[in-house]
Amino acid sequence: MFEGEPYFYVVAGLYMQPWVMNFVPKRETFSSVPVWVRLYSLPLDYWQPESLKAIGNKVGHFVKISEETR
Repeated sequence: MFEGEPYFYVVAGLYMQPWVMNFVPKRETFSSVPVWVRLYSLPLDYWQPESLKAIGNKVGHFVKISEETR
């Protein structure tokens, strides 16, 4: 059900991972976090998935295009 992360609820990012026994949230550390990037005034010629992925990979590691953008 929850595949293809990251997930967004309203405007907040939601990070999910498989449950593990004896999970202690205060001790949890992250080596990376998903970041939403807005590209203001991007010409329409660049609104194809390939172009957005190339731009995203210049910023970091591209993960996903939102349904709203699609």
